[in-house]
Amino acid sequence: MIRSTFATGKAVFEIDEGQHHDHLVCVRCGQLDELYDPGIERRQAAIAHARGFELQDHRLSLFGLCARCCGSATSP
Repeated sequence: MIRSTFATGKAVFEIDEGQHHDHLVCVRCGQLDELYDPGIERRQAAIAHARGFELQDHRLSLFGLCARCCGSATSP
């Protein structure tokens, strides 16, 4: 099990199936979407390598408003 805690205060537990993914987190309603982008993964690895950093693991979380909350009049 992998526990991820986000700035929204939401914590999720995911079964570690060996497939890496990152997250999109809605700061208003807490919706959590998984994403995987090979280009982002390659770029992160290249940045670490260029700085002489041996990357062991990483987590990327993008925070914003989901499609449902984007239509709301008030901002978080």
